[in-house]
Amino acid sequence: MQSYVRWQLVLKSFKTKVFQLRRKSDKTLTQTDAEAAKELSEFVKSVFVKESSEPVPELNVDSGINTQMIENIEIRPAEGHKKTC
Repeated sequence: MQSYVRWQLVLKSFKTKVFQLRRKSDKTLTQTDAEAAKELSEFVKSVFVKESSEPVPELNVDSGINTQMIENIEIRPAEGHKKTC
């Protein structure tokens, strides 16, 4: 129960007013949180691609693509650097 209450307090601390945004359509500033949310929604929709509802075409193996199998492949994890703060 304590973790639930703590989480609710954290969530309440994040409830802040959305800043004004410039509308793409007419370059005016939004006045309300709802207008800003709508503008953000339009932006997010613009970066995603609407996919076709048609089925994906099948790959024709006889189309001249090199389909020779590659053997003896060894995949190892990359060595990275630990970030120090």
